[in-house]
Amino acid sequence: MKEIINAILDYQLDWLTLALVACGGMALALRWLRGFPDVERVNRLPWGLLCGLLALAWVAAELAEKMEVVQVRSFMQGLAPTFGYEFERHGHSKLSLDTPPDDPLYLYLIDTQIGWLERNPLVADIYTFRKRPDGKVVLMVDSETDYNHDGKYEGDREQRTPIGEVYEGLAEPLERAFRGEPSFEEVPYTDFWGTWVSALEPLHAPDGSLEGVLGVDFDARHWLREMIITRGAVLGAFGFFAGALIAATVVLSLARAEAKRQARLAEKERRHLAEVQEAKRRIEEQAAELSNQSLELLRARDEAQAATRAKSEFLASMSHEIRTPMNAIIGMTGLLLDTPLAPEQKDYAETVRGSADALLSLINEILDFSKIEAGKMAFEPISFDLRATLEEIADLLRPKALERGIEFSFRFAPEIPTRYIGDPGRIRQILLNLAGNAIKFTETGHVLVEVDYLNADTESPLLRFQVEDTGIGIEEDKIPLLFEQFTQADASTTRRFGGTGLGLAISKRLVELMGGEIGVRSRPGDGSTFWFTLPLTADGSPPPPPLSTADLRGVRILVVDDLPVNRRILAEQLGYWGMRCDLAASGIEALDWVKRANEERNPYTVCLLDYSMPDMDGETLGRRILELKGSVSPRLILLTSSSNKGDGRRFEEAGFWGFLLKPCRTDDLRAVLEGVLGASAEAPPPSIITRHTVQESRVAAKKLAEEGLESKRKLRVLLAEDNVVNQKVGVRMLEKIGCRVDVAANGKEAVEMAERFPYDLIFMDCQMPEMDGYKASQTIRAKQQTGHRVPIVAMTANAMQGDREKCLAAGMDDYVSKPVSLETLQATLNRWVSPASEAHASGSGI
Repeated sequence: MKEIINAILDYQLDWLTLALVACGGMALALRWLRGFPDVERVNRLPWGLLCGLLALAWVAAELAEKMEVVQVRSFMQGLAPTFGYEFERHGHSKLSLDTPPDDPLYLYLIDTQIGWLERNPLVADIYTFRKRPDGKVVLMVDSETDYNHDGKYEGDREQRTPIGEVYEGLAEPLERAFRGEPSFEEVPYTDFWGTWVSALEPLHAPDGSLEGVLGVDFDARHWLREMIITRGAVLGAFGFFAGALIAATVVLSLARAEAKRQARLAEKERRHLAEVQEAKRRIEEQAAELSNQSLELLRARDEAQAATRAKSEFLASMSHEIRTPMNAIIGMTGLLLDTPLAPEQKDYAETVRGSADALLSLINEILDFSKIEAGKMAFEPISFDLRATLEEIADLLRPKALERGIEFSFRFAPEIPTRYIGDPGRIRQILLNLAGNAIKFTETGHVLVEVDYLNADTESPLLRFQVEDTGIGIEEDKIPLLFEQFTQADASTTRRFGGTGLGLAISKRLVELMGGEIGVRSRPGDGSTFWFTLPLTADGSPPPPPLSTADLRGVRILVVDDLPVNRRILAEQLGYWGMRCDLAASGIEALDWVKRANEERNPYTVCLLDYSMPDMDGETLGRRILELKGSVSPRLILLTSSSNKGDGRRFEEAGFWGFLLKPCRTDDLRAVLEGVLGASAEAPPPSIITRHTVQESRVAAKKLAEEGLESKRKLRVLLAEDNVVNQKVGVRMLEKIGCRVDVAANGKEAVEMAERFPYDLIFMDCQMPEMDGYKASQTIRAKQQTGHRVPIVAMTANAMQGDREKCLAAGMDDYVSKPVSLETLQATLNRWVSPASEAHASGSGI
C-alpha cells in the first residue's frame, strides 16, 4: 500500500488519471456528437478550456500538497522539542551504556515514553540515540511499542530495545542531529521496525554539551495518506468541473443542431429547444443539489465529531458534578443517623439514605451506559479473590432476600481456584445486577448463584456464572428484548417492580467487552436462569494477609477539599472517631498547614486529599507535600469522584497509600485509615489500599477470627450495658466468638456480679443509671486488691479527645468506641485474655 501511494505521489498518477479520463470523456463526447446529422464540427475552444482546467488542477494539487506537508510537518516536528526538553529535565544524560535495565531512572524514562505514546496516538515510537567512542550510533531509551494495537507486546519488533543496540538507519539526518541541528525526515524510510517519517531533536547535558538525539517516529502511511487525501480532494473538485465542461460542450452542440432544425421546422425546433433548455436547467439544479449535499455531509461530519467530543467531556464533568452533591447527601444523612433521633425522624432519615443509594445506583448505571456507548469503558485487571467477591455479594443481597421470604445462597465449585486476574468491580456489578433482578422478580422459593468451570484445559480457563431463581419467568418472545437499553419484558413489569431496564443492557455489554457471552433460559411460572461466561486467568500467588489496623484516636489528620460541605462531613466523621482534624480549602492552604505543623514539630500523620480542586489537583498536591522537608512525611489518601484505568498504579507511584472513589462508605473510609496507620513506614502495604483491598482484608480477618474461635470457647465475659438493644447486639457478637456472656443492666449490678463470679473480662459501658461505668470500675478495682485482676474494657459511644484517658484513670484497661465490630471484639479478647486465664476459665468449671 505504501509503495502504491509513493508511486501516485512521485509520478502524479492521480493527476494523470484525471487528465486521461477528462480527455477521453471529451473525445468520446465529440465522437458521439458526430452521429447527429445537424451537429457542426466542434471547434478548439472546449479542448483549450479543458487543457487550461487540467493545468490549473495540476498547480492546485501541487500547492495543496505542499501546504498540507507544511501543516502536518509543523505538527509532527513540534512534538520532538517538547519530548526532548522533558528527557533533558528528567536527567537522560545520567544514563550510560552500562546502565542496568532495572535502573530506576531508566525505568522512569520508559514509563514516561509509554505515557506519551498513550496520549499521542499519531506518534508511533519515541527513542533516544547516543554515539559510542567508535562513532557507532546506539539506542538508549526505547520502550515496548504496540505497533499493531492489539494490546500485546509480542515478537522482537514490539519488545523493548536494550540499551546499546547499534542502529544503522537514517545516517544523514542523524549526523545533522548529532551536529546540533534539529531535522525532520519527510521522505519515508524503512528499518527493522517499520516505515516512518521522523523528527530528530538534539539532547543536551546540563552543562550545555550535546549528549544524544531524541527521535519521534510517525507512521509513513499516515503521512502519505494525508498527502493523497489532500490531492484527491482538490483533483476531485476539478474533475467535477471537467465533467461540467464536457456536459456543457455536449449541450451547446446539441443546441446548435436543434437551432438548425428550427430553421427548417420552426415549430418543431422551438419545442425541441424548450426541451433542451429544460434539460439544461435540470442538470444545473442537480449540480447545485449535489454541491449542497456535499456541504451538508461535511457539516454533519463536523457536528458528529463535535458531539462525540462533547459527550466525552460531559461524561467526565457529570461524573464529578453528580457525585459531589450525592456525597454530601449520603454523608450528611449518615451523620444525622448517628445522632439521637425520634423513631419517626430516624425512619425519615433512613428513607432518605435508601433513596440516595438508589439514586446513586441509577446515576452509575446511566454513566456506565454512556461510557460504553462512547467507547470510554476501561477495565483494569488485578489479582483478586473470586470467592470473596461472591461472599460480599451474598452479604449485600441476603437481607433483601430475607425481607421477601426467599432463600439466597451461592455455590462455588470446590475444584476451581479462588484467585484470578480480572476486574472484580465489573464482575461484582454484573452479578449484583443479575442476582438483584432475580430477588426482585421472585416471590417464593430461592435464588442461587453458581460458579463453575466451562473449560478448564486452556491457559485462560472459561468460567461460567449462573443465577437461578424460582420467580415469575419470561415468555419466549420477550427474551430478545431483555438486553436492550431502557427495555423490560413487559410494560406492566416496570409498573409493578420498577427499574430502568439499563442493568441487563450494561451487563451484556460488560460481558462482551471482557470477552465473554451472556444468555438466559426461562419459562413463564418456572423461574429464570441467567448465565454468562468469562475467560479469567488463574492467579497462583497467595492471598494478601489482613491489613494491620491502628487506633484512630488522637491521630492528627489534614482534610483538603474545596467544597465546604465535604469538609464538614469528613470533619464530623473523623472527629467522631477521635482524630484531631484540620481543614484546608485549597492546595496552597494545605501546604501552609503542613509547613506550619513541621515547624512546630507536630507533623500530620495522615493527609486526606480531594482530587478535583481548581488551583491544584490532589495528585499534584500530594507530590508537593512529600517534597517538603519535615520530620515525618504524612501518609496520603486520595478521594476522587471518577477514576480511569491505571489510576491506582499512578497514584501509588505518586506516593499515595490509599485511594477511594466518592461517595465512599463510612466503614470503607475507616478501614482504609486503619490500614494506612497500621502499616509501618519500613514495611508499607504491598500495594495502594483501595475498597477492593479492604474487602479482601475483611475476608481474611473473618477467616482468622473463625480459626481463633476454639481458643475462646470457655471464656466468661460480663457485659455491663443499660440499653436493651445494645445488650442483644453485644451478647450475640460475643457468643458468636465463643464466649459465655452475663449481662448487668447498670454499674451497681456489674459490681455485685464481679464479686460473685471470676470473669475473664468485663466490657463496661460508661453512661448507666444508678452507678456509671467510671464509678463501677473504681469500685471493682478497690475490692480487687489481691488475687486475680480482671481486665475491664470501656465500650462507649464517647470518642472525643480525653475520653480514653478518663477511662484509664478510672481503673479500666482498654477502650473501644461504639459501634464495635466482630473483628474489634475478637482483637480485644486476643489482647487481654492470656493463655493462663483461658486455662483458669477451663479449669474453673463455671
